[in-house]
Amino acid sequence: MADNNINQYIKDLAEEVKVEKNEIKEIIINSFRSLNINNDLFFDFDNESFSVYKKYKIIDEEKEINQEKEIIRKNIKDKKMIRGEFFFSNIDLKNLSFSIISEIKKHLRENIKKINKEKIQEWFKKFENKIVSGKIRNIKENYALIEIDDIIAYWEKKEWHQNQIQFGKRLVFLVKQLTKDEKENFRIILSRSEDLFIKKILTEEITELNNNDIIIKDLLRISGLLTKVIVESRRKEIDPLGACIGKNAERIRKISSLIYPERLDIAVWSEDKKILLFNLMSPVKIISLIKKKENWDVIVSQKQVSLILSNRGELVKKIGEYLEKKIHIKIFEELDKEKNSIIIWNGNINFENFNSFNK
Repeated sequence: MADNNINQYIKDLAEEVKVEKNEIKEIIINSFRSLNINNDLFFDFDNESFSVYKKYKIIDEEKEINQEKEIIRKNIKDKKMIRGEFFFSNIDLKNLSFSIISEIKKHLRENIKKINKEKIQEWFKKFENKIVSGKIRNIKENYALIEIDDIIAYWEKKEWHQNQIQFGKRLVFLVKQLTKDEKENFRIILSRSEDLFIKKILTEEITELNNNDIIIKDLLRISGLLTKVIVESRRKEIDPLGACIGKNAERIRKISSLIYPERLDIAVWSEDKKILLFNLMSPVKIISLIKKKENWDVIVSQKQVSLILSNRGELVKKIGEYLEKKIHIKIFEELDKEKNSIIIWNGNINFENFNSFNK
């Protein structure tokens, strides 16, 4: 007869530590064996039950120790057993001594810790630098616990952005690294701020990138806010911008939903730094570009200046660093009228389009 308490304990423990019930049962059996009390013990378990039996041999009823007399006497009477025969009697696990129970629990904890370490190492080896989907299970002071199948991983607070930290919310992550805490327990660290996170998602969602028909030249990124992806086609017949956006913008919408609230812009590579500047500034239209050696004055409309100077002009700084130029944004409407009259319309919007755009 199975002991319901031990079975419930095994079931609860299996759910808590994400270890198969049969593994826990094997650990318990090994715990008995490690205590050198297994010589006369036998174990019986299946998916739903776990029982321990002690083996008895009929020698001389009167010589058996007192605490076992009744067990033996009852079996001789009920089963009409004779001297020299064996029988098995179920042990009530609740009646085991405190020292035995404590030792079994200690052995169980040590083995489960070892199993979890091995499981975490194997999982990390399989998914390192890959994209995985996980659910926010708990939110601590400096990190969030992310549930991925039967693995718990860590997402550090320094990467959090607005509207992301909600209990139960599902997000995608890059499996970044495997570390150890102060107790030598393994921790899987996830990331959404690594550039590789963006590159992996783009490669998974855009076939031409995966096939190397299009390549990512570089990323200009303000993590959690905006990424400018610079792409180049290796085949003349493939439009890199159209391929990344996809039919009816399906690809770009899917990618945007995965990296939300971060925004994604695609910029086509050009060896001409002026054209590359225009592409990187999109959707902002440039009225004029005035080159003064390493200083470039970029003139834009008042209506669009907020698009390029948001986040304290961080994007402009990144574009300038990438192009190795010092970029100064100037507002067309704030220039002197005399300068306006002689401005060179050498940007990517002409005078006629500017007038209709500003209406």
